[in-house]
Amino acid sequence: MKKIGFFFFLCFIVHFSHGQACGIYRVKYVGTIQSVNKNIIGVKLPNTMYLHGFENGKEKQHFIETKLTNGKFELEITSHLTTPYEEKEHLISFYKSKSDKLNLIISVVNENIVTDVFIEINWDDITFTVIEDGKFGTLFELKFNDIIFYKIEE
Repeated sequence: MKKIGFFFFLCFIVHFSHGQACGIYRVKYVGTIQSVNKNIIGVKLPNTMYLHGFENGKEKQHFIETKLTNGKFELEITSHLTTPYEEKEHLISFYKSKSDKLNLIISVVNENIVTDVFIEINWDDITFTVIEDGKFGTLFELKFNDIIFYKIEE
């Protein structure tokens, strides 16, 4: 019985010392969005499962909504358990290998009806930075250059 107890204790120690939580990183989306002639009320940004290519398509559940304040948005998300990324070059090249462009959804009000519109952003229009904030996991900031949304073709 002591051997079994020692075995479970050893498994417990190994589990906590080598768990997958060390692979968590954080992504902070920051940007501004303007519309020429539509009222934009929010933006939905992809979760890390989508960015890693585990979720394909453009289903709305793969995106996290944030509201706009004076045309600006900011959202910080935590990754799912994965291989750790500490250098921005590795993360950028990984994301680019999964998709040519970054998809996001904007919520537009048109005649009191809210419509979600998918738009694609070129990776070259996004600035990647690593932010040292002393919290657990590397924080990658994805800062969008000004996004200008034109009229929806009707």
